[in-house]
Amino acid sequence: MFSKRAKAPKPTREDKKDRKIPLSKYARGGRISSTIGLCNLALFFLTITMSVMEDGKSGMYIGIIVIVTFISAIMG
Repeated sequence: MFSKRAKAPKPTREDKKDRKIPLSKYARGGRISSTIGLCNLALFFLTITMSVMEDGKSGMYIGIIVIVTFISAIMG
């Protein structure tokens, strides 16, 4: 009534090497995204520090840095 299943042969090392999934292109994108994120975080804290040091009268340069940081965060 019930048929017995045949056991699959145990995979050898060569079989495992053939089944390896190439993830290098995905890992590279993650590294780039993480690097962009760390740079954005550093720029964000830099703008806060500069604004505090100048008592909130930092001018247009801080605004430009914040806009560039925001655009870079979207790209990352």
